[in-house]
Amino acid sequence: MLGLIRESRRFFLSVTLAGLALRLLFFFYYPAVTDDSRIYADLATNWLHHGIYGQTLGGQTRAGAQGNQILPVDTRLPGYPAFLALIFGVFGPGNFKAVMLAQILVDLGTCFIVADFARRAVSARASRIAFVLAAFCPFLANYCAAVLTETLELFFTALALDCAAAALNRMDERNDEPMEALPIAGKQRLDKQVSDTQKSSGRLLWAGTGLAIAACILLRPDGGILLAAVLLYLAFLYLILLHPKLVIWKRCPGKADPPEVAVAGIVLLVFALAPLAPWTLRNLHTLHHFQPLVPRYANDRDEFVPRGFNRWIKTWMADYVSVEEIYWNVPGDKIDAAKLPARAFDNAAQRDATLALIADYNEDQDMTPELDARFGELAAESIHAHPLRYYVALPLLRIADMWLRPRTELLPCDPRWWEFNDEPKMSAIAVGFGLLNLAYVAAALAAAALATLFSRHSTIRWLGLLVIFLLLRSAFLGTLENPEPRYTLECYPVIIVIAAAGLTRSCKVNGCQQRQSALEDGLQCRGTSSGRTHCTMRRLAILTAYTLSLGLTSCGKPSEEILTEVKNGPFKVDVRSQEFHRSGIRNIDICVADVASGQFPTDSGQCFLHGFDFSGLSVKWVSERNVEISFACGRVSRFSNFAVISKGRPLPVEFHATLNDGCNATQNRSAVPQ
Repeated sequence: MLGLIRESRRFFLSVTLAGLALRLLFFFYYPAVTDDSRIYADLATNWLHHGIYGQTLGGQTRAGAQGNQILPVDTRLPGYPAFLALIFGVFGPGNFKAVMLAQILVDLGTCFIVADFARRAVSARASRIAFVLAAFCPFLANYCAAVLTETLELFFTALALDCAAAALNRMDERNDEPMEALPIAGKQRLDKQVSDTQKSSGRLLWAGTGLAIAACILLRPDGGILLAAVLLYLAFLYLILLHPKLVIWKRCPGKADPPEVAVAGIVLLVFALAPLAPWTLRNLHTLHHFQPLVPRYANDRDEFVPRGFNRWIKTWMADYVSVEEIYWNVPGDKIDAAKLPARAFDNAAQRDATLALIADYNEDQDMTPELDARFGELAAESIHAHPLRYYVALPLLRIADMWLRPRTELLPCDPRWWEFNDEPKMSAIAVGFGLLNLAYVAAALAAAALATLFSRHSTIRWLGLLVIFLLLRSAFLGTLENPEPRYTLECYPVIIVIAAAGLTRSCKVNGCQQRQSALEDGLQCRGTSSGRTHCTMRRLAILTAYTLSLGLTSCGKPSEEILTEVKNGPFKVDVRSQEFHRSGIRNIDICVADVASGQFPTDSGQCFLHGFDFSGLSVKWVSERNVEISFACGRVSRFSNFAVISKGRPLPVEFHATLNDGCNATQNRSAVPQ
């Protein structure tokens, strides 16, 4: 891959800069911090500062006489919290901007890995096309600006596939060196040395594949699907080597033998599962139960899971719209029965029973075991009446929805995009994303068909591995109640590589073997003139520099800032509330300053507290040099009960602060807008 980059350095540099600009666009305009993001951040912060992998009470810090209450949990795997803890440790607690910028770099690395995978599986030309498809893919770029696991999961999925391709390619290598001058014994010794070297390096590659898959699993439990896919492919390969008549495509490793394939599977399995041992032992020691992954519904051991409601949801759920409008509302919000699709009822009697049950739930918005049992009865009745719909038709519809709907779940687009009730700009984005997603998927399907149905020899090496992975993951996703499009995003490295193979093949069919693809020609100005190339490079550099300058100048500029003062004679407490880039996170800083000061303090020694997402926050003076800070709940990133004003004074003035969760102070205090 390095040789290919050196050969086409201008091409790769241009595409990388353009891909960076696309990702920065999402970073500046559409950053996403969700409820899951806050859970991961809470786990990371507690792990980093307290050495406890757990959540604070209620998911937020509660300040009280006994301090923070942290409950060890196993509801999330430790991969992403470890990444957040690393970023928070270097750039400060709760620094989501640093997380997003780091994910941008990781995703650009994913583009290079996908290109290398395409080079191994298809050709150098396909590698360039795959690099462009990955760098310009808005679905990958969008999740760089979201504090979620998808970006890292994509990186390690692509890395695992690339390592597996390298290992399979090593099995396929042959020793073509002329050895006619050597005696027979010398030929045998040299052949054995080469074979042993290839097997040793191949096992290292399989170990790397296993470690990459282990990282996938530690990020998300469904990362194990990739392990199952690779093992199943090796099992097929083992059978084919034992029975050559089973060969469909002449792409099987020529030098491999059944014992070598068996050893590869064992090495892969050991290195993929070994990193899970510390997590499993931790759960046994701390939580006293065997849990190698996470609970099915990411719930605590004593948390009630509405399995009857979830089963009822699966009797009619077919699209992501119902996930947002119905599924995510329970418990805590009302169910709007008017938004239920017609397929939720089989007859009038079932419709009346369902509406009555929803009305009972809406009274308190709490899913009790009794209500859950009644939903389970409705589900059992529906499944008994239409088993094929429940086990076949609806899973297929959910799979199709996850693959084909516009991937705008992180954007402010109406999920009912086909009704065009949104503003024209958002409707256009939804339609455009839908068409682009369809183009990626259709290109991959067409390429796979051309490689198998209309060609005697597969033009994509190890296509069986890629197809197995896509089928296994799609089948698994069909069993879920909530068809979220992001669950198919891990398949995009495979989609991009297969699509690149199809575009490369179409280029050959049209007689352009002796030149680069049209896409690459366009990116390199279609000509050989160095002046035109340099001109294009300068324009791209200027565009990227302009984008970066916007980012640097606006990185510290909040989209909303509120300053509040609490005065006490010659001194005051400044409370600053900031929201950056419409992230939904409100950062709070509380510092002491002179009344005459017109600016918020820049000296960290004057500040008591930094945190975010507070409710019920209030500040008051309890004496001449003492301040009381109270809040109901929130995340405290940094607190000091000691602050000093020293600038412009012969002697420093000391102040002290106390922190509690009582918000009953009324005199000389300021409530901070939330």
